[in-house]
Amino acid sequence: MPTKIGLLAILSAAVLGLTGCGEGTAEGGDDDQPEGGGAELFVEAHDFRFEIEGATLPESGQDVTVRMVNEGDAPHTFSSEEVGLDIEADPGGEGEGTFTVPDDGTSDFQCNIHPDQMKLTLTTGEPASSDTGSGESESESEDDPGGDDLDY
Repeated sequence: MPTKIGLLAILSAAVLGLTGCGEGTAEGGDDDQPEGGGAELFVEAHDFRFEIEGATLPESGQDVTVRMVNEGDAPHTFSSEEVGLDIEADPGGEGEGTFTVPDDGTSDFQCNIHPDQMKLTLTTGEPASSDTGSGESESESEDDPGGDDLDY
């Protein structure tokens, strides 16, 4: 009988020890933190704008993982030369990349395929600001009022 009690005590200790090891993993961790740590941003690319809800950058020097889903009919990128990020996604596709927040806490992003129409600035401690407005640039409305003959 003492052997069963000893075995039960060892199994209980093992279960408790393993329960603590699950913290921070993809299944049991914080939803706002990717598996490797740092912040995570979700970006939707539409024709011709980015959507990113209430995103702010963490402090400078922190890593940020970006996941972009392309909800548009054209291919798009989410790119920034200053932080070395270039995510590409075909229509209906998605892509992911990681960058480090620069010392000044501000990063400008654009779609390299539609750089005049799709721009976004992210700043530490401030909500995302987009330069795209309604999603239709002045050149689109003047040069192609129907929006049907766009080159990608």
